[in-house]
Amino acid sequence: MLNPQTYETPDNANEVDPGEAPPGRPSRRVSAETSGHLEEPVPTIDEVRSSAARLLQDAEERVSPPTVRKVNPFDRAGSSSVHDQLPSVEEARLYAGRILGSSDQKLSNSSLTEPLKMGRTTTLSGGHSYEPSRGHGLSKRRICYGLAIVVAIAAIIGVAVGVSKSSSGDSSSAVSAPTGMTPALQEILTFLEQNEISEPSALYEPRSPQYKAAAWMANVCELQYPVSLELSTNSRFLQRYALTTFYYSLDGDNWDNKLNFLQPEEDECAWYEHITLGDGENIALGVTCGESLMVEALLITNNRLAGDLPYEMVYLNSLDFMDLKHNSITGILDNNLGKLERMSFVDMRYNNLGGEIPHWMGLQWKKLTVLALSHNQFTGTLPQTLGQATALKTLALDDNKLEGDMMVLNPLRNLEFLYLDNNELTGTVDEDFLRPMSSLVHLDLSSNILTGKLSHAPHFFTMSALKVLDLHDNDLTGSMFDGDLTEDNEVLEYLSVYDNVIEGTLPQTIFHLKKIKHLDVTGNELVGRIPDTFPSMTDLSYLFLSNNAWDEGPFPEDLSTCTNLRELSLSTSSRTGTIPKWIDQLENLVLLDLSINKFGGTIPDNLWDIPNLHYVLLNRNDLTGIIPSAMHNAPSLNMVMLDKNDLQGDLSQHCSMPQLQFMSSDCEGNDPEVKCSCCHLCCRDDDPNCNDNIMYANLDLQWEQNYTRMSYAFSPGIIFDNQ
Repeated sequence: MLNPQTYETPDNANEVDPGEAPPGRPSRRVSAETSGHLEEPVPTIDEVRSSAARLLQDAEERVSPPTVRKVNPFDRAGSSSVHDQLPSVEEARLYAGRILGSSDQKLSNSSLTEPLKMGRTTTLSGGHSYEPSRGHGLSKRRICYGLAIVVAIAAIIGVAVGVSKSSSGDSSSAVSAPTGMTPALQEILTFLEQNEISEPSALYEPRSPQYKAAAWMANVCELQYPVSLELSTNSRFLQRYALTTFYYSLDGDNWDNKLNFLQPEEDECAWYEHITLGDGENIALGVTCGESLMVEALLITNNRLAGDLPYEMVYLNSLDFMDLKHNSITGILDNNLGKLERMSFVDMRYNNLGGEIPHWMGLQWKKLTVLALSHNQFTGTLPQTLGQATALKTLALDDNKLEGDMMVLNPLRNLEFLYLDNNELTGTVDEDFLRPMSSLVHLDLSSNILTGKLSHAPHFFTMSALKVLDLHDNDLTGSMFDGDLTEDNEVLEYLSVYDNVIEGTLPQTIFHLKKIKHLDVTGNELVGRIPDTFPSMTDLSYLFLSNNAWDEGPFPEDLSTCTNLRELSLSTSSRTGTIPKWIDQLENLVLLDLSINKFGGTIPDNLWDIPNLHYVLLNRNDLTGIIPSAMHNAPSLNMVMLDKNDLQGDLSQHCSMPQLQFMSSDCEGNDPEVKCSCCHLCCRDDDPNCNDNIMYANLDLQWEQNYTRMSYAFSPGIIFDNQ
């Protein structure tokens, strides 16, 4: 359901109590007041974490930071109302504002497909220029030779152990050292093998990431750390080795942006680049360290990382934030990652990870608040233990190959954002279905195999925070509501149940959904009259009523006052009469779909006066008369479908319209009713099969901020990018 290019942070977003908002990612802001060598003391812990350069400078004399006020990540500074604009399902589906989105908020809409290109100097908000100053606080510890005796002891012990193993007859575990190895490299390899940091078979294979990392640290790296026999005292050495192995394991030499990885003269906490986001925020792509100069965050998105995550990541034992989305990372989430018990934020969307969702996640990542594994290749069932990850507030497992019952997630009472769409998960929608999740803000379970009756789950319409409920493309039956709605719902803004088997009527009391912006009941078995209470839903912008068994009737007159409508679809809804003369009062329309009905009469000239009208589907009706020349007044038109009517005229005069990309009419045959030299589809009156596929205007649910679509698809061959 989601467009990978729509994860911008909304201007104004969901209303969530700041104290209850999901913990945000580690702040990576760089102060706009910063210039020169950053000589001012560190004011907050968030700013300390935001810049490795600042850490390196101030490491020797840190000040105690003041208490950091929790900020609502959904609010924008200076906003007077959190309801002015609403994030779409697509934008806020993972993190409702900055929970997941700030880490890769748009540099541009194309930033997910273009390489990241950042320079070393970044212009900060306020007009200041800042070039990271490296190595001010920590002297480069060139101590290889000073520690030669200590390392030599380790080497002797390693050789002795190796001789002992060899003499014991276990030749299968013996690994031969490559020839031409420098003494420094041999010392490091011996240390790593002796302490079982990496597998010996990898350490002594020159093409392995582990060997390359050890060789780089021995022969290229200018910044050395002391290596002792006590493993617990080697945290900085192991951290540098782990990051170097990470680089080689994920094909670092072919990254679009090296992010200063493997700069031999710099501390690994300086392996990052600053970028400035569209709202002026500055973040560090790459490594972020904490006050103790231990790695706490990895943010490397859309950078051509390719390969398996290495085992050695377990030595980044202070890591609590990992955002590696939009790469080509493969393999499984190995059990060893469970040792990173501080992990609170994981975003691995849009990779090629596979296997099952690990059972250890709910047992070992107890601090996890955000888990995003969407658009991978995970299979199997949801592990029962995932229900023990009770700190989770955002869970995104959509667009995988998961199956089984989703009710194992019922214990996750703190969840606010749950995205399981586009899997093969099962469950029965009833009075107990996900009821304990009373804090839900977004719930997307579309395109699964849910059964049951929505009318048996009335709690979805009384949840105090639920803004988005998307259940489309399932197997729900029965009526939509349990009788009439009797109480106002001031929260729900997005409701989609299209492509189910919902029966009965849509009650007049639907107006109790006071804040609804998007209502889609397309492709069900609803009967009776179309309600005439939509004008009471003053925020309604997207209304899809197509392909139901409504009673025959005219264009709903009450819609004349629904002036906020951007998209209206009444296709296959048994409409009769004429297209009303007041149609231009719907001045915000972008899409109008009246196809496959019994509308007669002429096309009103003022239809084409709607300024932002892009998509008009009037095909398969009984429209008559001359195609109005006023159509040329609508320069924004992308698509017009007029076929299978009794219209006449010459459409060729409109072929020069700059935005027009698709047009259909009855222009086939020797003496066609319509002349058209540029129509993409021409039909004949006597061909009932021409253009007989139902094209739902809501086929492509890819939305941007405020539920405005990023693209439109009417069939696999008719797709418009609405960037």
